[in-house]
Amino acid sequence: ITSTFPLKNSFPDADIQFFAEGGQLIENISGKVAFKAIQEKGLGIHVKGEITDNNGKVISTLESQHLGMGTFMFMPETGKSYQANLTFANGIKKTVNLPAIKSTGIALSAVKTAAGNLNIRISSNPAYFAANQNKKYYIVAQSKGIICYAAQTELNTPVFTASIPNAKFPAGMVQLTLFSAAGEPLSERLIFVNLPDDLTVSKVFVKSPV
Repeated sequence: ITSTFPLKNSFPDADIQFFAEGGQLIENISGKVAFKAIQEKGLGIHVKGEITDNNGKVISTLESQHLGMGTFMFMPETGKSYQANLTFANGIKKTVNLPAIKSTGIALSAVKTAAGNLNIRISSNPAYFAANQNKKYYIVAQSKGIICYAAQTELNTPVFTASIPNAKFPAGMVQLTLFSAAGEPLSERLIFVNLPDDLTVSKVFVKSPV
């Protein structure tokens, strides 16, 4: 006797992960936070909700755009903790804490521009800037295991910006890393560089010998 029947999940669930741009949430530094919501089978699921502080004040809202993924802007304040109040597409509601927030630190962010450049920003909060002012830092960008760009700068201002032409990189993922003068990696960002396809295809006609 053969019987076929589906096995249903007895305990449907959903979860979410948060990814701060540069790797960490840092007090008094505004940055982008990405998130990924998944259901019990590991697939993406739509989610929406609010970010509130420890006093219950709504700081930001979030809603996934594709396969449970999305982003929101967020700046942690000194002495506060934060949580996300979420509603998933399968009806489950959850309240989860945001990742731990560092009281001092420096962060690297990057964005592509319509002009064909990669704009990078190095931001340090007041505590970090006061302790590390005028120290040297290095920015290294690599793609496919090859270093395509490297630069040295000094921490003379809490926020430093620079622009790198996309032409310095091949098409694909670029790994940007901020290093201290001692070579310690402090912040990292992955970004996709999409360049025009240089491949040219022309028609070739071959006369049949028959």
